[in-house]
Amino acid sequence: YITPPIEDVKARSEKHAAHLNFKVAKYDLLYDFGENARILGEVNSIISEISNDSNLKITEFSITGYASPEGNYNSNMKLSENRAYTFVNYLRDKYGIDPAMLKTTWEGEDWYGLREMVDSSFIADKNEIISIIDNEDDIAKRKNELKKLSNGSTYKKLLKEYYPFLRRNEYSISYIVRPFTVEEAKEIIKTKPQHLSQNEMFMVANTYSENSSEFKEIFDIIARYYPDNTIVKANNATIELEYKNWDAALRQLESINENIPEVWNNIAYIYIQKGDYKKAEEYFKKAADAKLDCAVNNIAEYKKWLDSNP
Repeated sequence: YITPPIEDVKARSEKHAAHLNFKVAKYDLLYDFGENARILGEVNSIISEISNDSNLKITEFSITGYASPEGNYNSNMKLSENRAYTFVNYLRDKYGIDPAMLKTTWEGEDWYGLREMVDSSFIADKNEIISIIDNEDDIAKRKNELKKLSNGSTYKKLLKEYYPFLRRNEYSISYIVRPFTVEEAKEIIKTKPQHLSQNEMFMVANTYSENSSEFKEIFDIIARYYPDNTIVKANNATIELEYKNWDAALRQLESINENIPEVWNNIAYIYIQKGDYKKAEEYFKKAADAKLDCAVNNIAEYKKWLDSNP
């Protein structure tokens, strides 16, 4: 197994959407309008949980405003800006957030969001809507083409059922998580594994025997939170080796493009099991040349074995 490096600063970020209800072409935040009371309650719950967690130190609030794509494009850009700042002002006044921690951006009309919603729906003229969005670069013409679909009935449905969800603010909260001892990490992994580094999870795993269900369970958690990490892939392959799943392990290891001696050593071990001694020697030598102690020992033992099995 490869020990993951220690994460010097555990910087994390959580992204959320606040689908606040605004009157058409307005940006005033009305607490009792639409679902705003419930939505702001959710915002309060999220921010309070992070703010009151003594293990975390908030470093930034990032807010992005969006508008739905009806009306004038330039007006909607300004509208998304104003709605973003309305939400920023709410956060500043409600929670006393330092203005220096507030980062504000705006995107105007959210055509990408509309396309995603339509693509996952069963709306009439679905393919036509997507084609118009993808192929008509002129925004005014794009809107007119949408209005023509099914004599206007499709556009009415977009206005009523799709566009309101595009008028929103998205916000992310960035924070730093303090480091944990192994005993602390054993408890944290049960409730908030996202606050642990890969190294901390690995150390928790190593408090259990390698053939235990707990050991495997921790590596499953690591894989969920660090799915594309090279070391995770290598260690998951090592678990496959423990169960003698040679082909599954080899596929994972050979998919790793980085030069990692431990990976070469394990590939060599698999080729030994598969009876391909030429390949095994090739990979043992690569790992040994990279000064991996176990590989230096393995190739020496391998050569002894060859001499005794001519």
